[in-house]
Amino acid sequence: MKQEKIRNNLQYIMTFILLCLLFYLVPYTDDDLRWGSSIGMDRFQEGFQGYGGRYVGYMIIMALTRFRVIKVVFQSLVLTLLLVLLEKFSGGRKIYYLSVILIFAMPIWMKSQTIAWASGFANYVTSVTFTLVYMVHIYKLLDEDTPQELEDKKLIHTVGFFLLGVVNSLIVEHFTMLNICLCIFTIGFSYLKFKKLCRTDVAYLLGVIISVIVMFSNPCYGNVFSGTDNYRHVVRGGILNSLGIGFAKIANFSLLHFALVMLVLAEVMLLALKSHKESLSPWQKVFAGVSTYGFAIGAVLLAVKYAMRENNLAIYSFKLMALAICMVGGAVMAVGIISFSCKRFFQCMLPLISILILNAQFLFVNPVTPRCFFGSYIMFILLIYQLMNLVPEEKWTAFDGNKAQLMQLMVAYIAILFNLFIYARIHREDKARNEYVRRQAEAGEKIIGIEKLSLEEYVHDITLKADWEWDGYKEFYGIDMDVEIVVIE
Repeated sequence: MKQEKIRNNLQYIMTFILLCLLFYLVPYTDDDLRWGSSIGMDRFQEGFQGYGGRYVGYMIIMALTRFRVIKVVFQSLVLTLLLVLLEKFSGGRKIYYLSVILIFAMPIWMKSQTIAWASGFANYVTSVTFTLVYMVHIYKLLDEDTPQELEDKKLIHTVGFFLLGVVNSLIVEHFTMLNICLCIFTIGFSYLKFKKLCRTDVAYLLGVIISVIVMFSNPCYGNVFSGTDNYRHVVRGGILNSLGIGFAKIANFSLLHFALVMLVLAEVMLLALKSHKESLSPWQKVFAGVSTYGFAIGAVLLAVKYAMRENNLAIYSFKLMALAICMVGGAVMAVGIISFSCKRFFQCMLPLISILILNAQFLFVNPVTPRCFFGSYIMFILLIYQLMNLVPEEKWTAFDGNKAQLMQLMVAYIAILFNLFIYARIHREDKARNEYVRRQAEAGEKIIGIEKLSLEEYVHDITLKADWEWDGYKEFYGIDMDVEIVVIE
């Protein structure tokens, strides 16, 4: 037991060190440049009024873009914590390196807007990580037959969850709404099951409510609903058509590109079905079997489509939309039937319900971007780990055997080293390009032509487009504001 703890701590430390190197290599891009300049300070001095209510998220971004050491350490700590938290949902299974693989195997467009973008990381990775801290508490409650988790904790524990509720609900809006739903569910569940309320949940809910009031009192949300905001807006006119397009975007970003996760989920669903098939009624066997095998076939089709790069057209493809609907329905039915027979219904359905709550909000708000679905991606991983708990250990050698563990370790470190190579190249090219612009500006050049980097798809908008975006770049790097930067296509 002691040796295993030492081994686990060593793997966490090694991951943290490698992530520090990775985040050092990831450059500042797009919004980072404006947040790190006087533009960000102006927003701060105005209390972010009319800009947004993500007050904690904005403060994190301002710190990350002004102090590179804070950026490197904060991002490395949060992502390491995310990996550690995911391991806590596995029921003792050895899945740490599987989590590393799945995180680094996310779609490039999602990685570029979350892991490889300080502004995206501050909002989207931080929010899901803090939410998992609260969900660890929820799962302790769900797994207990006696209300030990409901016993009064020390005051510092209650205050800690209150502060977590406040902080976590001032980062990004769709997780703020998820936090409300999680609190209501947990309080209702504990009362119905134990006839008692948990002080921790009440404190967390109070913190969330305070943050909701603070966040949505910002005038920007009134502008969004009135249609006067320059960037965001709600669905108006042609509602059915707009909702159809919104669903297509959600399906495209949060399902159709998650090829590897869908394949792993399909395999775990099949293992869970085979493990508990005998405990199902004849009708349950039919519905669960059709749903599970249908989902597995759909996952294979998605992988083929993804390999052929056809999913980019998903928003216009009726066939892919139909596939997405069938896979969602199949997952809900199969997971619901199997988990109910194992008396782990809430544990397995909670990630699915969380995905639906997170994604449904984007039916009504535009624009919808890939980074919005990082939370859904993590919830799919959480669903995989909950279904793993339904599979007996003797049937788990495909993931938990010594050879499987060694293979996962090798693939995980290969994935990290591959990303280190990618971002080292980007870092080198970006640094050289910035030095070139600075030298040209110091030499008195007023129009400077630059070329795009070779691997720009791995970072978010590192080559800017509009003149107002270049203004942030010039101030951030100390370039004469009169210089015009032109991108050579």
